[in-house]
Amino acid sequence: MDRFTAFSLAALLTCSLTAPPAVAGAEEVAGRVAVAKVNGKVLYQDQLQPIVKARQKQLSPRGSARPEGEQAVQRRAVEQLIDVELITQQARNLKVADLEAKVDARIAELKQAQPAAFNEMSETELRALLLDEFRVEAYLREQGVAHPVIPEAEIRAFYDQGQESFRREEAVHLRHLTIQLLVNATAEKRAAARETLQRARQRILAGATFESIAEETLRDPDGFQGDLGMLTRRDMPEPIAAAAFVLPPGKPSEVIDTPSGVHLVNVLERQPAGIAPYEEVKDFIRKYLQEGRSRQAYQQLVKGLRQQAEIQLLPGPG
Repeated sequence: MDRFTAFSLAALLTCSLTAPPAVAGAEEVAGRVAVAKVNGKVLYQDQLQPIVKARQKQLSPRGSARPEGEQAVQRRAVEQLIDVELITQQARNLKVADLEAKVDARIAELKQAQPAAFNEMSETELRALLLDEFRVEAYLREQGVAHPVIPEAEIRAFYDQGQESFRREEAVHLRHLTIQLLVNATAEKRAAARETLQRARQRILAGATFESIAEETLRDPDGFQGDLGMLTRRDMPEPIAAAAFVLPPGKPSEVIDTPSGVHLVNVLERQPAGIAPYEEVKDFIRKYLQEGRSRQAYQQLVKGLRQQAEIQLLPGPG
């Protein structure tokens, strides 16, 4: 659900154990720097940390030529923290079926899987955060933000109207057996590796399974085998592609030489070029439409909550 699920609600609502340095002119409450008030609830600078970290992580792989400045990131974080608080306040009015039981089950899971979580906060504090998480999840579902239902007819219409977007290249489902060689391997070593795979190929043609022969060949310290999944020509070296795309399913290739070694491949399935069938892409389309619907619903929800709320920005970051 885009930016509001890039990190857990618990992380947003959990304050750091060590308060950050005070900002000049900012309001301080019990040693913490307040950055905003939402319907009388004070929000603190240390609550921005998980938001800022998530934003920086989101932007860092993009290598943007114009990265956001620290003040801009802080301002965005304050606005996002306000949004989360508005949603949380509304969610607390919602009755959630079996809420206490759900929280009990989650705490039991955490004790088993992440006992270190209880070193950072008490079970009482964690319970309060989990209560909010379950309420917010239910509230966002109720408001059509989380996991909106997309009718099958809408998914089908999207597919029918944009079939060219689902055009795909010819592909093969490939399994391979390789003896890896260094680029400067001697002719003798390459010849010995070829001979090993030639014997493996003959045994497969005689009735042995590709898998059983592959396991035997792996006794060579440089042997490697595996299921490569569905690949297009662009996904593999040209010598392997030249063999794979004319090879009948189930029949081993001739031994193939590449700079990285010698190879034996087996095509498990062929996928012709053309428009992907509806059944193969409908789940992808559903998720795509859900994401768009979620963004719109979230923006409308937050806009309405802000119009009804009393929000005060306090001197602080940015």
